Amino acid sequence: MESGYRKPPILYDGTAYYCGLTCVATLLFVAQSDALEACCADLGCFSSDRPFFHLLYRPVLTVPNCDILPRLKLYLNTRENPVDPDLLDPYTIPSIVHSKLRADRETKILIHGHTDNYDWAWWKDIRTELLLEEDFNVIRVDWSAGNTPPYIQAIANSRLVGAFVAKFIGILRDRLNFDVAKIHVIGHSLGAQTAGYVGERVHLLGRITGLDPAGPGFGYMPPEVRLDPTDAVVVDTIVSDGVAPFRWGFGSNQAMGHLNFYPNGGSNQPGCDNGPLDPFISGPTQNSSSFGFIDSLVASSYEALACSHIRALTMFLETISSRRCSMKAFQCDSYSAYQRGDCFTCQGVVEGEKCSIMGVHANLSRAEQGVLKNYYVESTDTIPFCASAFKVQIKLQAKNNINDARTEKGQLFMKIYGTLGTTERATLTAEDTDFSPGQTLIQMTDVPFVNELGNIQSVVFSWKSKRSLLPTEWLRRKYLHIDGNFELINDKGVRTVLRPTRSTVEDGKDLLANIIM
Repeated sequence: MESGYRKPPILYDGTAYYCGLTCVATLLFVAQSDALEACCADLGCFSSDRPFFHLLYRPVLTVPNCDILPRLKLYLNTRENPVDPDLLDPYTIPSIVHSKLRADRETKILIHGHTDNYDWAWWKDIRTELLLEEDFNVIRVDWSAGNTPPYIQAIANSRLVGAFVAKFIGILRDRLNFDVAKIHVIGHSLGAQTAGYVGERVHLLGRITGLDPAGPGFGYMPPEVRLDPTDAVVVDTIVSDGVAPFRWGFGSNQAMGHLNFYPNGGSNQPGCDNGPLDPFISGPTQNSSSFGFIDSLVASSYEALACSHIRALTMFLETISSRRCSMKAFQCDSYSAYQRGDCFTCQGVVEGEKCSIMGVHANLSRAEQGVLKNYYVESTDTIPFCASAFKVQIKLQAKNNINDARTEKGQLFMKIYGTLGTTERATLTAEDTDFSPGQTLIQMTDVPFVNELGNIQSVVFSWKSKRSLLPTEWLRRKYLHIDGNFELINDKGVRTVLRPTRSTVEDGKDLLANIIM
């Protein structure tokens, strides 16, 4: 088949990439078609054949569009030029040699994703925060010439973009004596997968951070196709919209790095549950310092369809400044095990090895070759997202002749009072949790701080029953019967025991518990 021939896009436009039984005939036709190939100048040839084809996970035949190559751009900012960037061109060496690049600095390369833009405010903010944090070379990749719909063409173009960036890094290494171990590539969504293609071509690249790596067309594909731990000395990911194949979502739940962070379980981020209008009401970008009206409108439109997907990007932005609170994550086999409190410890064979900070300051020493580690952390729904984790234990009385305890359904809340401040009310359980007589509730929760808490003095618990459809339940007074003391354990392992002022708490009422000195 003639090189450069294009099949029409048939399957996906973002995440709806699997067409179901109605497209079986088309899939079979594509599976039997000849592979395509595109040869793009000195960057090599790209085939649509296996491993880049899979009947279920990537059922399309597409290759990069070589015509976008002259329109790929690299923009450099340093502390010498924090606002107005230098334009770098791997095909015009003087543009690199005479720029403000310095080999003695660490280099951060930022790659945007599908339909995103290097000049959107969150990328400007990441650039600015990085330069405030340290004297980096910060390079933003502009591949907006190739990241527009259809998605199937954009994922093919990402291979060419990866080769382009790898060529640039090769020039830094060979002409300017850059140490590739000091180069950190940061990509979001399709940009994260592009970073994998960079690392595939750059031996011993220092680090790749994948911010919610794109799932459609990549999840559960061979390592050559997607981001994987062999692409850099350390690969870390933040998964915020991770889903299994054929589920609605922009990311993938697959662990693609040495260190894989799953805030809030890796999907359904707090504050992203109000539907398409949510970003317009309280989306994280509205707090960004550099957003103007137009930027906010455009970014909010983007987030309207991808609130959880964007959260990895905005969380990463908030982790850059060491002056802000950090997000400590705990290594665990699953999110459900973490929620039960099974993994609420940093202690391993080596002190502290079961924990890592999420984001730019991640504990890279935790990475082990050939080992995939998953970490979990809870967050709040607003900037700066970080919170303090607590493990809470509450025991309910067994039913007896005095308390007339019964199983109630509802939601439990907690507010902590300290010597220096008070937390906001934290939600301990889901709204339809069963509270059964004799049950011991052990639950993880995140507690957003209004200010520094100091030493815990007391806790106020409350609960709200779930509304019943049975008229007989509407007027019944509902109680939880407490057995003994409450226990709180913070993320440093400090245990606090509190004695409740009474043994019952009525639906909608508060129960005070004071610290036992």
